Amino acid sequence: MQEHRPKSQTISLIIHALSQTSEMTRSEIATAITRKKSPHLNTVLDQLVIEGILQCRIIQFNNGVSGYLYSLTDNYKGEK
Repeated sequence: MQEHRPKSQTISLIIHALSQTSEMTRSEIATAITRKKSPHLNTVLDQLVIEGILQCRIIQFNNGVSGYLYSLTDNYKGEK
């Protein structure tokens, strides 16, 4: 069972993971921060997009399934 992690720590881990790799899917982000892909994680990612920290684009995988690909925004990279 996963231990509770403060939302601020989750956000920091997401930002750190994306600063190491230019783009990541939801599943890749979940793995990088040692969590499962979940509605809670999706909500956090959506909030970071709204706040202008992340950008998201929809991609189509080789199997025809659509997915989300996240990266840090140029504006956010400039603020660091």
